[in-house]
Amino acid sequence: MKKITQIIKSTENFFVKNKKIFFRISIYAGAVVLILASDSIKRKATADKIVLQKNIVGNFKNFSGTDDTTTENIPQQTTTDVPDSPLSENTDIKISGYNNISLVDSENIGTGSLAVINSQYAPENFYTGLYSAESDDEIYFQNSPSLISESVLPHLKDMINDYRYNTEKDNIIIYNTTDEYGEDNLYTENYPESVSGYSFDIAINSSYGETIEYDGMDTEGWISENCQNYGFVTRYPQDKEDITGFEYSPYHFRYVGIPHAFIMKEKNLCLEEYAEYIKEFTFDNPLEYTVNDTEYFIYYSKATVPSTTVYIPENCESYDISGNNYDGYIISYCSGTSSAPEIPEEN
Repeated sequence: MKKITQIIKSTENFFVKNKKIFFRISIYAGAVVLILASDSIKRKATADKIVLQKNIVGNFKNFSGTDDTTTENIPQQTTTDVPDSPLSENTDIKISGYNNISLVDSENIGTGSLAVINSQYAPENFYTGLYSAESDDEIYFQNSPSLISESVLPHLKDMINDYRYNTEKDNIIIYNTTDEYGEDNLYTENYPESVSGYSFDIAINSSYGETIEYDGMDTEGWISENCQNYGFVTRYPQDKEDITGFEYSPYHFRYVGIPHAFIMKEKNLCLEEYAEYIKEFTFDNPLEYTVNDTEYFIYYSKATVPSTTVYIPENCESYDISGNNYDGYIISYCSGTSSAPEIPEEN
């Protein structure tokens, strides 16, 4: 017992004499733990960001035809051959759980991110309400300020920021938005849709400090490959010249929004083709499409001049209505009813 007491006392004396050393060791150990934890958090955050960017996928759940629809099966722009819907001629029907939205066609059919603007359909109602955007730390405009739709700018900044993150390059220039091109400009094609505020051109600041054309190749091709994640498409794609009226322009992008950009890319459709394709889907038989676990419902409503009524679920989180600029509207909403509504029979 005496030996045990001596051992305990010796141990206590050892810790008392060396308490400063043990205190320093505990501080160093704590610092090491904090550094390792911080590094682990950073690595996890980086990994999560990459996963989120790669986890954006779309899939068809209900549509007419087969998955391998080609442009040969898509009619050119026309106001005929549109599927009949119980609502096509009656705009006074009240449907439980849905809101009626009345649109004045002369004011709305030519507006929206899905408006087809080309030599056949002139731009309407786009000349006001554009945002004057300045260059900042996130984005560089060749002409600052540049006019652009205010709803487009956040998505454009997100795309440019993610391009920097994924490629470690900071060389993208937003070259033109609504400006007409002159002889001294890098690009000389005047696009009729440039007044919309939904389109823009991209150029590259080379390593030599020169501004060069964007061709969608090499590292910078990341934008062409991923633009649908932010609601953008290449407005004038390859092999669509006979439909769009313009040659392939890899540098010219158009905002159409999500989920439309995903569908257009997956089905290889230009905007003119997409506007006709959506006519296959009506209010009571919408296209269902999922992007990153969010389910969207899309349908076409033929304009019933002078005004048109469209239907939106009361419980949907968000919706978008865009005129196609010639004969009707494309309506999309998410997180609403997932089943076809029961339409009352006419008395």
